Amino acid sequence: MKLLNIRGINGHIRQLRYISTLVKNGNYPQAILFSGPAGIGKKLIAERFLGSIFCSSDLSPCFECESCSQMKAGSFPDYFALLKDDKGKIPVGDREKPSSGSVRWLIDKMSRTSISGSYGIIIDGVDTISEVGQNALLKTIEEPPAGASIVLIAESSSLILPTIVSRCVEIKFNSLSHGDILETVSSVSPDFADNSLIAALSGGSMETALYLHGDGVLEEVFKISRILRDYIEDDSGYLNIPNSINDPGNEIVLTLLINIFSYMHKELCCGDERLLPPALYFDDEMRVRELIKILLAVRKGLKNNLNIKNSLKGMIYSF
Repeated sequence: MKLLNIRGINGHIRQLRYISTLVKNGNYPQAILFSGPAGIGKKLIAERFLGSIFCSSDLSPCFECESCSQMKAGSFPDYFALLKDDKGKIPVGDREKPSSGSVRWLIDKMSRTSISGSYGIIIDGVDTISEVGQNALLKTIEEPPAGASIVLIAESSSLILPTIVSRCVEIKFNSLSHGDILETVSSVSPDFADNSLIAALSGGSMETALYLHGDGVLEEVFKISRILRDYIEDDSGYLNIPNSINDPGNEIVLTLLINIFSYMHKELCCGDERLLPPALYFDDEMRVRELIKILLAVRKGLKNNLNIKNSLKGMIYSF
């Protein structure tokens, strides 16, 4: 009897129990949709699930056999992963010469006979694929090759064609709890003094929590938060936002700013113990709410390739 190896995965107990039952019974649906917030471990669980297909160990994936080693190295011939590009989307690809990592490239790969008799496919960000690309993918999901298991990953199924969703077994994931986040970050850096604060500011995202563990990240985000707070409170001078806000990973920085001020708003409204640096707090919680709205609007604008620094300055100036 095969068991799913969930070592090192915190949270998602109900979802993991269901997926473990599929592995135990050898029931690998042709198409599964993992939907839920970003950065909570959906891709990690998808990799474990598909790894169990090719690993012959009782507790699989074992991370030691040849198949597991090849999958880790990205060289297993029957395992493919479509990931978002630098623009945050999965490209459709040219019909005649589809580029590697595009939808049409995957379709071409799956049109050939597999070596192992099975295919394991992850499409991480199916909700970022254009309607043209999703329509191109639809036939493969409707009529996949024999032995194929496709895991689609999305933040929301609302941006996926209903015809695709209807052909999938959907498993919905939720944000991780404070305890789940704290357990993981504490195992990474048990002596780090800000682990509890990082878990509180993560918004239930393990990816965000681990990003905050980076050298100087928490201090830099607090610096930007303080600059925004000081300008809005004083309502004068020049808003000197650091250029670092436009660096790669800027969406996660915006998310952190939103999380910081949302956490602050909760403290102000509920009278909770204040954990954030005192210099970040506003005197008026209404201003906190307005700043959160601005940050949310700027993050939404990222889909239109807006410059974060300029957009944020423009909206703050009009505040």
